[in-house]
Amino acid sequence: MRKRKHNYLPVAAGFMIIYLAVMTGATFLVHNKYMEEYEMRYENKMQELNIQLSSDDNCRIDTAYQKEYRQYEILRAFTGLYNIDEEKYQKFSAAFYDYTIKELRKTQESFSINLTDLSFMEKEDTYTLIDAPLSDYLSEEDMIKMAEIVEMDYAAMKADMAVPDESTTYNYYAAIDKNTQTLYRLLIEKIAWEKQDYPDFVSEAVPNPYLGGYYHHEITDKNGQRYSYAPIKFETVWAWENPDFVSADDIDYKYEYHNFTVLMPYNRGQGCRIWLEWHKNVYLQSAIRNLDRSAMEKMFEDSINQMANPEFTVQYSDIRTISTSSNNKKGILLLASECHPWMAAVNYMRYVYLSCLILMLACMSVVICILHKTNKEKEAIEENRRDFTNALAHEMKTPLGVIRGFSENLMENTVPEKEDYYLDQIMKKTEEIAHLAEEMSDLSKLDSEHLILRQRKLSVANIIKDELCKLEPLIAEQQLTIQLQEESLFQVEADRKYLSKAIFNLLDNAVSYSHTGGIIDIRIKERQCIIENTCQPIEKEKLNHLFDAFYQTNPNGYTRGSHYGMGLYLTKKILNLFNMRIEIGNTENGVKVTFRL
Repeated sequence: MRKRKHNYLPVAAGFMIIYLAVMTGATFLVHNKYMEEYEMRYENKMQELNIQLSSDDNCRIDTAYQKEYRQYEILRAFTGLYNIDEEKYQKFSAAFYDYTIKELRKTQESFSINLTDLSFMEKEDTYTLIDAPLSDYLSEEDMIKMAEIVEMDYAAMKADMAVPDESTTYNYYAAIDKNTQTLYRLLIEKIAWEKQDYPDFVSEAVPNPYLGGYYHHEITDKNGQRYSYAPIKFETVWAWENPDFVSADDIDYKYEYHNFTVLMPYNRGQGCRIWLEWHKNVYLQSAIRNLDRSAMEKMFEDSINQMANPEFTVQYSDIRTISTSSNNKKGILLLASECHPWMAAVNYMRYVYLSCLILMLACMSVVICILHKTNKEKEAIEENRRDFTNALAHEMKTPLGVIRGFSENLMENTVPEKEDYYLDQIMKKTEEIAHLAEEMSDLSKLDSEHLILRQRKLSVANIIKDELCKLEPLIAEQQLTIQLQEESLFQVEADRKYLSKAIFNLLDNAVSYSHTGGIIDIRIKERQCIIENTCQPIEKEKLNHLFDAFYQTNPNGYTRGSHYGMGLYLTKKILNLFNMRIEIGNTENGVKVTFRL
């Protein structure tokens, strides 16, 4: 029989559709949550900058000191905008203009050198701050290299690899002419430190090659123990020289080294890769560049410009006026933002996706296994039904053929003296068919869902005695000896009609297949009964098929008459119905059948 192929693809597709629908809905809700957070963060950033830039001291530009110091305060405000650990799926750019639309500061990669000691200066003093874009001096490759070093520096500090107190693993130096403010050189050096008990000084300490002199740090741990740290090695890891000068060594006497600060948006908080994303973001770079009065006026009219692009990003740009209570002069603040709420939602949900996918695959596998098992059972039932029907047709073909042949002989009157014989055979074959139909009816009742059993406590010994009485003529004909031993009481909760039929089939087989003059030994024990008869042993390969429907074996050449291989099949079904098992095996002198609870 050709096996039917089962397609479980629709089941898998259904599970996948449900999974995608649920995950899409959950991601949409998370997206809305992030969108609200991004909008709130944008407004908070705008308010923070507004407060920082609108202070009275920052907005007065009456003296040279105030003008320069205002630049310093603006720088501090803009540094706080992007020099912290921010949500990596939202980035900002900002620009600050005075009341004449003159750019005072914008978000960019820059370095700053503070040439004035603020702790000692007075309001009347000249404040000197050099603040310049890195792009005016460095190439793209140099900026990327610097960003990588700054990232390592920040990571070292976070991991407590740097020397405690105020020192860092890396120092940043700029060679500059203080009078002309000409920049000759930028370099970054890495410092190795050594620890020693206080107040001893590290003997291997070396002077700073650029600032000169020896210096060390003293710290006190949580237990009150004091330690000294001193540099023992200075290593230059990056350097840049101004190409406008042939050799900086020839003019070393004209400049001195000062510490400088690198400002690269998002580099310290999130690393070089995030800074590079910001650096190459067209919207964030273009939104704050080259704005004139007409562009400002248009942005005032539009207030907030919000749009979405195919990359699932949301962009904002807003402009605010900044003024103080003591000054009528105003500044203009422009803040641009780009966020990726969908990417943030997907990143947040990645473990949910994975866990739900595993759960979905597990459920899908269970359902497919159940369906596969159900289909296999249906196929087995269908195959059994087909085999059963074919076997039944085959078994009925023989008696029907005999009836047809004898009926034709009677119609033709070929041998008149055999009419009684023909009629007798027709009657026997008719009885066989009726017996087979009765067994088929019993089998149908056993398989019915509406089978009604009248169960009660029954003695197996009493049933065996009653059924043996029905077989007495056949037992006498074959001169058999019956040995019945009831060693213990064996009772079972069962329907008398069906249990009697099962036991009769076993006794009938024992009588039918026994040798003439043989012995049938029946032993009843607690919870089991053994029926053993003397006959030809059954071949081993046939033992496993004895309970199959219509399976016949004739080990001793005995003609089975009306037996069609349904007896043991029905017997096993009946015994299983009453929670009993049956086994058949060979002995030295014959065959043994055992059924037990």
